[in-house]
Amino acid sequence: MVFIEDRISYLSRIQNDNLLRLFYSFLQNKILKIELNNFQNQTDKDLVLLMEALILNKKEDFTNLYSQFSQKKPSATSPWVNNDYLIFVLITGVCLFRINKDWIINVLNIRKTQEITQQRINTTLKNIVTDNLKSTDNLLEIVVVFQSLLHQPLFEDKINELYSKIVNDKNLFTKKQDFLTCLSLRALDIIICSKGLVDIDRNDNLQRFSEVFLKRTKIIVTGFYWFIIGCFILCAIYFYIKNETAFNTVTNISGFLGIGLSSLFKLMPPFLIKCVRKTFGYNI
Repeated sequence: MVFIEDRISYLSRIQNDNLLRLFYSFLQNKILKIELNNFQNQTDKDLVLLMEALILNKKEDFTNLYSQFSQKKPSATSPWVNNDYLIFVLITGVCLFRINKDWIINVLNIRKTQEITQQRINTTLKNIVTDNLKSTDNLLEIVVVFQSLLHQPLFEDKINELYSKIVNDKNLFTKKQDFLTCLSLRALDIIICSKGLVDIDRNDNLQRFSEVFLKRTKIIVTGFYWFIIGCFILCAIYFYIKNETAFNTVTNISGFLGIGLSSLFKLMPPFLIKCVRKTFGYNI
């Protein structure tokens, strides 16, 4: 349950990041809603257009964009060279549309890092381009998503291992590499769907509905609670004006019997919330 809640929270967060939102949609092979004006950086604009061409299966558009992009001379200090999102999308298109791989291989060879996880990402991307998908040095989450995008069969002997790795990764949502987190989540969906265990989209929608339902019932009950308090105060004022002596008698008796209205009012909201949710069939 904690994993699901963290997943929903993470996916909600990346919706506020235009590039991450579009990249995750791309991994799901969903049509993108693109507003190029949301991107100031030309590399990001190129990335978005490349993803769109792939999702819509427009080989000519992708090839033209790739041809323009490949005019650049890669350098180890070029920001776009170390842009994992861009390189993964370029590799996917090159392999899908069977474009010459020399330039992208040259780019991959230039990428250098001392960070271990990033080294494994680089190695995996190189192996994907050279069709070495079964290498034990690969990060399986990247391979599985790549296979899905190219409609290739998964490695059945590896997906159980990958499933266990992802769901037991306590640092999955705290890593600095959103690229790898997005791929891991998408790989998990692919594995679950491949086994026919659950409809991921439906499950996510139900989880979101549950969160909204709980928040809204709390708001409704809070409003109803203060309405009751208001009515009680008005009735007390009316009763006091009409018969002050009787009012004082009732309050004295209540105090003597130990009837604490403040305690009663504190218990009321949780009780009302429980009743309202049960009324609508929510018993968790």
